[in-house]
Amino acid sequence: MRDADTFAASLWGFSLDFYARPGISQKLIGLQDAHGVEVNLVLLCLYAGGQGYALSQADMSALRAMASLWSHEVVGPLRNARRALKRMMTVDARLVALRQKTLALELEAEREMQRALTGVIPFEPGEGGGEVLARDNLAIYLADLGLAGAAPLAGELAAQAAAAG
Repeated sequence: MRDADTFAASLWGFSLDFYARPGISQKLIGLQDAHGVEVNLVLLCLYAGGQGYALSQADMSALRAMASLWSHEVVGPLRNARRALKRMMTVDARLVALRQKTLALELEAEREMQRALTGVIPFEPGEGGGEVLARDNLAIYLADLGLAGAAPLAGELAAQAAAAG
């Protein structure tokens, strides 16, 4: 088993790089807002698959429980505050600095959420890994959410993650 802190740090690096790719942030935020998809779980599914970790249904249940806790209690409230400040900035430009601080806290919370997620299950590497395993991991999560037609979306994101390196 890889050290959870090392895995979490690598996951965070992958997340920042992948999220910065053209069109990825819009796609992930769209899924989050329209379907309640937890972006950190999408990123974890993709990264874990790329590293040779196959997630089971039981793994996904445990990961979703931890993600729900973090999302509802920590990350979500920070995101809501940041979005509210963005709307309010049109009336009071002095709120820009407060919004920037809130964004920094939200990103720190996202990173801690990923660290917490990597401690939920033992990430045991399997043979191989890459795009197919990333797609399968993500398909488990998206199907768990009841997203019809999840397989093509999982495949598309997995291909983009594999291209990201």
